[in-house]
Amino acid sequence: MTGREVPYPPAFIERYSELLGDELEDFLEALKRPLRRSLRLNTLRGEIEELKERLSYLGLEPVPSLKYAFYTSHPAPGSTLEHYLGLYYIQEVSAMLAVPAMDPKPGERILDIAAAPGGKSTQICQHMENRGVLVANEPNPARRVILTGNLERMGCAMATVTGMDGRYLRPPPLYDRVLVDPPCSSEGTIRKNWSALVDWSEGLHRRFVHIQRGLVKAAANLLKPGGVLLYSTCTFAPEENEGVVSWALERLPLTVERVSIEGFEVREGVVEFRGERYSEEVKHCVRIYPHLTNTGGFFIARMRRLEE
Repeated sequence: MTGREVPYPPAFIERYSELLGDELEDFLEALKRPLRRSLRLNTLRGEIEELKERLSYLGLEPVPSLKYAFYTSHPAPGSTLEHYLGLYYIQEVSAMLAVPAMDPKPGERILDIAAAPGGKSTQICQHMENRGVLVANEPNPARRVILTGNLERMGCAMATVTGMDGRYLRPPPLYDRVLVDPPCSSEGTIRKNWSALVDWSEGLHRRFVHIQRGLVKAAANLLKPGGVLLYSTCTFAPEENEGVVSWALERLPLTVERVSIEGFEVREGVVEFRGERYSEEVKHCVRIYPHLTNTGGFFIARMRRLEE
């Protein structure tokens, strides 16, 4: 595939030259290449082999380490009857890695605090085999409609939808696990959405950090002692990633656990960027770069609430 010829803002190049060094050119070239289409088979609608046989016309190619994930050669996978029936969900590969890192179990009580459009919520329901409770929260009414539609289409009978600003959700600590996948600067989506770069500015990250911190704080207070907080973003910005995690570790009863991603070459979190020092614990987090994985960009941190 040919790359797109849109100039990078000089500040973007400078910023990620500091982060990536000699890998910068490979990183920038990878962002220009269109993203491979991918999807997740819905095991709430059938067994993997049964679904693969029915959907063979999609030209499925397995994704490493994710048994339900496939690349597809179909030019319009969102236009099929099987998509409408909820047999699969169109989802970017790097975004599929967050839920396995959270490791939801059947019978648990889980909160997705910023859930729309529902990719990770529906994936959580798969891992829980529709046994337990998922609260999928989304404050934006229009996005909440999309979230509700996707949960229904995918057969997520254990999910309930709420409409609060997640930052203002209050204890008691009810949840075994909370997913915080907050609004972010979306740099990791440039391969599928070039406007994320066109609209980029040096100060963009500061607009999101306050929201991200508020959601993490609320999530920590909603977790049972010993519960898991999974924080993920689709941006490369350390301020929104390691910076938020380090901020949380200083103020909240949380510790970071190592994230292990099989089948992909990933990098550990960075402990310093532009003069800011972060907790050494952020090395346990994972950075996913397009030039290493041929996916979008992503960041995953798994934290646990300390026992009282």
